[in-house]
Amino acid sequence: MEIVKIFVAFTSIDFSCNNFQGDLPETLGNLKPLYHLNFSHNALTGRLPKSLGKLTQLESLDVSVNQLSERIPDELASLTFLSFLNLSFNQLSGRISRGNQLQTFSAESFEGNTGLCDFPLKKTCSETNATGSSQFPSRHSEHETVDEKYVSFALGSSAAFGIITWLLLHSRKYNELIDRLLFRILGPREKSSRDKNQRRSRRVVSV
Repeated sequence: MEIVKIFVAFTSIDFSCNNFQGDLPETLGNLKPLYHLNFSHNALTGRLPKSLGKLTQLESLDVSVNQLSERIPDELASLTFLSFLNLSFNQLSGRISRGNQLQTFSAESFEGNTGLCDFPLKKTCSETNATGSSQFPSRHSEHETVDEKYVSFALGSSAAFGIITWLLLHSRKYNELIDRLLFRILGPREKSSRDKNQRRSRRVVSV
């Protein structure tokens, strides 16, 4: 059933314990008089809409036990009247936004989100999970990868050079082969140089 128009004067909406799927709509931010909003125990996906920050009168927000992901929008930190918050058991990640109200809630409001970090949770944020995404490696990791390639190449080259040097020093067959090659290359030259010297000595004697 499609609801064409919703009365904007609603102050409380409870859609909990259903089988709602999909994303929470950005149009929720148009319900300015809303005090209570409950979408818990559904199958909602996507991220929390930033438009929730427009609900300046909101006192209670419960979206627990869903499949919501990505970061908690910073706009939620501007809700000064929020007295109850439950984002537990979703797939939220990243640093918990700091603001007037979010830091006053207990860890139970955020439990069950393995990717979340920072106060009030005991899990501290690292450089990778603070943004809620680890798809792209940092520049530091890229440099480490390049350095590892150079180190591997240097080690391989050193090992190959060591093996060749050992063969040159210890392989008799290899030395004999080198000697034969040198004899074939240099032998005719030495013979021709001797012939030239003999011819010169003959010329000198004949004179």
